Amino acid sequence: MKKTAFRPLAVLSALLASVALSSAHQMWIETAAADLMVRFGDFGGDTEKSPGYLDELAPAQAWTVSAEGKPAALEAGKKADGFLLTAAKADSAALAQTSFPVMGKEGAPGKWPLFYLRWHPAGLDAAAVPATPSLTLDIVPEGAGKVRVFFRGQPLPDAAIILRGPEDTVKDLTADAEGRLALTLDKPGAWLVTCNNKEALAGFEGGKAYDTTSHNASLAVSAK
Repeated sequence: MKKTAFRPLAVLSALLASVALSSAHQMWIETAAADLMVRFGDFGGDTEKSPGYLDELAPAQAWTVSAEGKPAALEAGKKADGFLLTAAKADSAALAQTSFPVMGKEGAPGKWPLFYLRWHPAGLDAAAVPATPSLTLDIVPEGAGKVRVFFRGQPLPDAAIILRGPEDTVKDLTADAEGRLALTLDKPGAWLVTCNNKEALAGFEGGKAYDTTSHNASLAVSAK
């Protein structure tokens, strides 16, 4: 994927509308030596760098959650190729969230993209601890290869899921009426589960009006 040099925000907003949320770009957490890193780009391919689209992301917030459901903040430091979660352990679950500026045409309400990220090092054989949502749009592992999608703390029926994996694997899937889905990770390596849910929720962000909030969740796991 060809890297794009930094452009003024007005131009970036138009480009992001067609690129950043397209099927070619995702956001996820992955291992970086003994730490974790928040990445944005083509999962399994090129990732965005600074200067570039990466600079438009709001500072990432990151944390872990104890078995009792208590969050503990992680330090998310901006780097040239992502956000480094320096206090995180690569063998511990981690969560993060960030956003882009409002995207759309000048003079009309736009769309505000929000991103929610979950890293689950135990793969899909083990359930998340706690096995409850911690993000506005959350893909929570339930164990035995199953996940459940939650939106605002409630199961999201018929959630549209995209599963990406090794060897350019891409599968379009749909959760059941209770937001549950069984996934088959049939190749060893890194996998990414993503879900998008658009909401007719209006407001202002950075002085720009929006009439749609775009929620984007990812769950990063690995298979042996």
